[in-house]
Amino acid sequence: MRPTCIIQVKHKDLILIEALPKKKKEELYPRPNIPINNFQLLKYSHPNYRLTAFNDHLIQQGYNSTVNFRPINPPVHDNLNVPNPLRNTDLIKKLFDDIAISEDLQGIAVTLAPFNDLEFFTDGSYDSTNSQAGFFMGYGWTTSNLSNCNITYNGSLKFFPSSTKAETMAILTALVVCPEFGIITIYTDSQAAIDSFHKSKNLHTISPRRFNKINNNILWSSIHFIIQSLSLKVKLLKVKAHSGNQFNDIADI
Repeated sequence: MRPTCIIQVKHKDLILIEALPKKKKEELYPRPNIPINNFQLLKYSHPNYRLTAFNDHLIQQGYNSTVNFRPINPPVHDNLNVPNPLRNTDLIKKLFDDIAISEDLQGIAVTLAPFNDLEFFTDGSYDSTNSQAGFFMGYGWTTSNLSNCNITYNGSLKFFPSSTKAETMAILTALVVCPEFGIITIYTDSQAAIDSFHKSKNLHTISPRRFNKINNNILWSSIHFIIQSLSLKVKLLKVKAHSGNQFNDIADI
């Protein structure tokens, strides 16, 4: 059951509630009122416990990365004023616990450090008929404004599959490798991702209840944390899918 509303009230006794399906209705009998005086009020908000439970689920499932990527022929830039990429390194280590993924993203962050103005084409997909376990959701992106050689990146996701979640992860991994104070333009064919980006932008003004109604809210909160930490100026633009755009096709592949 997915909770849709969280109510926290101070009460001298804990109130027990028994929830059963409708077909069990005829089996219900009045139960005595048993007061319980020992209970603990929730210390943190519901999103905090939801994230903790999800992380515990990943650990129990033996989560492991399927990404195996190394940049080839990285682009070069004549600008010697390279911002310190250590802030990217710290962010990546916090957000990605898989060593292979962390090293890949750190390497890309160092490569892109000299470029203050970057353009990305991102894409995500979900195919429930895929025969390879763990590859139902795929995401990828490519830079599009580098003259020497554009960088591409791709990976896969597990758990709670949707095409919008894959697109959101593509945006997250693109932003986390951007240089500090960068001006970033992201082209995506997902209007849902653009709407969610703007909807979750002012997280400090959103109540916990409304925040929980935003799909993939944990990923979006991480995206806005990255933007704030790196002082990025980010703009998302809609591009038509399968319109013959070279870079959009690369991200789609």
